[in-house]
Amino acid sequence: MKTRKLGWISINLTVLAVILAGGMACGRLVDKDRIRVAKIGDKYITRGDLFRLLREMPDDERPAIRNRGDLLRLLNQHIDERIKIPLGRQMEQEGKISVPFEVALESFFASKQPDEEAFLRNMWAMEVPKDGQMTPLMKIYDMTPERLQFQKDFIRDEAERLRAKMLGDAAVEFLAAEAYRAGQLTVDEDTLRQEYRIQQTSLKIPEKVRFQAIRFDAAQPDASEQAMALRQRLDSGESFDQLFETYRQQPEAEAKLQVLEVEFVHGPDGEERFRGVWEHLSGSEPGQVIGPIFLPDFARLVQQNGRRQRQIIPAGYVVLRVLEYQPEQDMPFEMARPILLRPILIAKMMDKLRQERGVEVYDDALPDVGQAMGSQPVGL
Repeated sequence: MKTRKLGWISINLTVLAVILAGGMACGRLVDKDRIRVAKIGDKYITRGDLFRLLREMPDDERPAIRNRGDLLRLLNQHIDERIKIPLGRQMEQEGKISVPFEVALESFFASKQPDEEAFLRNMWAMEVPKDGQMTPLMKIYDMTPERLQFQKDFIRDEAERLRAKMLGDAAVEFLAAEAYRAGQLTVDEDTLRQEYRIQQTSLKIPEKVRFQAIRFDAAQPDASEQAMALRQRLDSGESFDQLFETYRQQPEAEAKLQVLEVEFVHGPDGEERFRGVWEHLSGSEPGQVIGPIFLPDFARLVQQNGRRQRQIIPAGYVVLRVLEYQPEQDMPFEMARPILLRPILIAKMMDKLRQERGVEVYDDALPDVGQAMGSQPVGL
C-alpha cells in the first residue's frame, strides 16, 4: 500500500514538472513578445506588436521577412505611418491638403491584376437593388444583394485606407516644400549632382505621342469590322479630318467616346498591356494614319466642373492620326533637379518629424529571423 502511494506521488511530481516546464517555456515566449523594439514619444512598440502587424497585413502587401534587415524596414515603415496618417488627417481638416476619394479609388483599382481589377470595377459600378431582387448582371457574377453590398463595402474601406496613406504622404511633402522655401531644409548642389550621376541612365524624357482617334468600343460585336471599314475609306482617298468631324457630330458621339484626342506617354506603368500599341506608335511621324489597332482601356485627365478628373476610356479598336511625336531623350540635370530634390527633401522632413516625436529604434532588440522564416513570423 505504501509503495503504491509513493508511485502515485512520483507520477504526479513528473506531471507537475512537465506543466511547470511548459509554463516556463510559455513565459519565455510571452517575455520575448514583450521585448521593446522601438518607441514613439512615451509609447513602446514590442516584438509582439510587430509580428501582429505582419500577420494582419493583406496578403498582397505583406513583405517577405527573411532576415533582421527586413524586420527593421517593416518597423520603420510602421513608425512612419503612425506619424504620417494622423498628420495627414489633421492637415486635411485644416484645409492644407486634399486627396479626393475618387483618386484613391482609382489607385486601388489600378494596383490590382487585370482580372481582379475588372471584377472590382464591375462590383463598384453595380447598384444594390432596393427590392432585393437579383439583376441579370448580378446573376452572371452569382452575386446576391448581400454579397454585392459586402464587395462594395470592402472596396470603399480599402480605398479609404489607401486615401489615409496618400494623405499622410501629401502632408509630409507639403511640410517639406514649406520648410525648403523657408530655408529650414536644404540640399547642397554637390549632393544633387552626385545623385544625378547615380541615376543618370534611368533619368529619361519618355517617348510620347499625341494623336486623334476614331474609336469603336470593343464591347460591340462588330467593332473591328467597323474600324477596318473606316480604314478602307481612308485608303480610298477620304479625308481623316472630314471623317473625324462626321463621327464627332453623330448623336451621343461624345458620350460614347467615339472620337478622342489624347497624349500617350511611354512609361513603365502598363508597359506590357500597351506593348502592341507602342509597336505601332514608336517612330511614327506627324500626319501618319495608323490602324485599326486594339487600344486597351486607359485613364486620362479631363476638365470637369472646374477641376481635373480621371476618366476611364474603355477598350476599343481605333484608327488614329499622329499629331505630334517625341522620341525618348536623356534628361538634362536642370530638368532632373526637382525630380532628384523631392525624395531627398521628403526623407529629411520625415527624419525631422521622427525627431520631434521622440522616435527611438532598438535595432539590437529585433530577433535574428533566419533564412527559413519566409514571410511568416513562425517560431519567434
